[in-house]
Amino acid sequence: MMRALTLATLGLAAGPAAALTPLPPACAYSGDTAEGRGIVFVATHANRFVSYITTDDTDREWFYLEHCPTGQTLRARSAPRTASLGNTRHPENVRQVMFNALDAREGYTMGDIQGLLRAEGVATKRTTARAESCACHENFPDAVGAKTPYKKDTK
Repeated sequence: MMRALTLATLGLAAGPAAALTPLPPACAYSGDTAEGRGIVFVATHANRFVSYITTDDTDREWFYLEHCPTGQTLRARSAPRTASLGNTRHPENVRQVMFNALDAREGYTMGDIQGLLRAEGVATKRTTARAESCACHENFPDAVGAKTPYKKDTK
């Protein structure tokens, strides 16, 4: 009887909860920024990498790939979303190149991914962060290393 009650209770609790849309990661749509642009997407990857996307007022997407322990970051800038899908710099195409490489069975280095993006005409830049990003703080809080610990953006 107790087992049946427990299973029934779990079923009731899981039913409505399963229908809810999951909340976005803590950094997305929270007011946190990267280079002054609001973060709209965050994902984690193997070997303590995170990726995040920001948008600007010209409807471009800025893609970031960051290694949390070292702060090494690759930034790529797309064409505006109004560009044709045939444009290799369209945000969807940039996203596909980056995430296909990140999801590939064979390992790609940050330099490899930068080369793939540049081959498509995408502007890229490599930097080293001095401060812990929101994405790293939320997903790999023990990987701050020598960087300044994360502090929520305040405006």
